[in-house]
Amino acid sequence: LNVFKEADASMNSQKKKEYIDDLRKETIIHQELRHDYIVSYYNDFYIENEEKLIIEMELCDSSLSAVIEDISLDQALIWFAQICSAVSYLHEPDEIKRKPEILHRDLKPGNILLKDRKVKVCDFGGAKLITQTRQSRSKTSKENFYGTQEYLAPEIFSLDSKRFTKATDIWALGVIFFRMINKGKHPLLYDLNEMNMNYD
Repeated sequence: LNVFKEADASMNSQKKKEYIDDLRKETIIHQELRHDYIVSYYNDFYIENEEKLIIEMELCDSSLSAVIEDISLDQALIWFAQICSAVSYLHEPDEIKRKPEILHRDLKPGNILLKDRKVKVCDFGGAKLITQTRQSRSKTSKENFYGTQEYLAPEIFSLDSKRFTKATDIWALGVIFFRMINKGKHPLLYDLNEMNMNYD
């Protein structure tokens, strides 16, 4: 699968450069990841005269967002365990493989693909590497707003924090799981009278 990402024509030259630099950071993170439930990265190519980056990656069948309203409880439990396995891999540093802790920061059904009845976490455009130095510094520093509003933890909206941690990814996992077992309903955007919690 080839994914085409290009700078918007309305961007000035500086904005375009920053956009392409961000895309390159995404590929640098993605190409180092090796996990059964993360989309495999193969290669990337930059077409300079078109200011376009082509990312070659694993071809999948569908996405969680496309089927989230019609998942059985058994299937939801299997897929959610796979998603958690992928996120746990991202969050845990590996000194031997020189893999740092990684925060995804934009976990949502649209960024979870499906292939051969297995999940594949994708889209690392907002992912952030966490080093020991940055961990100590981030306790007091704020970060740029990133992510999809419906899956962001409450602390991200706080004027005193806006700091992404493992907990913010885990909050997103909770929202995703709730939607998986409730026919796509969002935990903060639903009518209790419409809920069907009977899975007997």
